[in-house]
Amino acid sequence: FGGLGPAAFSTRQFAAEANVKSGLIHRHFTTKQALLREVMSRLAADIAASEEGTEDDLGLMLRFIEATRERTAYWKLLARCVLDGESPEAMQEDFPTIRRVRKLLEDMQAKGTLSTQFDSQALASIFTAMVLGYMVFEPWLIHASGMDDRPLEEARALMRNTGLTLIGAAAKI
Repeated sequence: FGGLGPAAFSTRQFAAEANVKSGLIHRHFTTKQALLREVMSRLAADIAASEEGTEDDLGLMLRFIEATRERTAYWKLLARCVLDGESPEAMQEDFPTIRRVRKLLEDMQAKGTLSTQFDSQALASIFTAMVLGYMVFEPWLIHASGMDDRPLEEARALMRNTGLTLIGAAAKI
């Protein structure tokens, strides 16, 4: 699904990749959309499980960035689905990553470390968009900005820390 996108990937191909008969796929998932929904839900649940922890504020955001990098299958499939015009409602019932980021931001607002002038839904969307854009375009961003003369981990750390500093600055507004 992630490589070709759901529109170009058949349930027959999925069965072959999973090394099962296509009839089994059709029996458990009556449509390709149902199969896609299950795959997306399982991948999202895996990410949500990795995000649990006791860190708060920007420490958790840092952990979120690092966890997302390790779970590229979900993000690649999500990008393909969006580019193919799949409906978010059809892809997933639950959005644990956005929900977790939103809760973190609301907690920060409740503690007074983030201004309440910002809507937590909008902030969660913008933060997640920033992280996803960084993940998808990282090689291009590093090269285009001229940071490809640095070691990869140094460039990553610089971008990550700059992003967190900007978020921290917004938190103090």
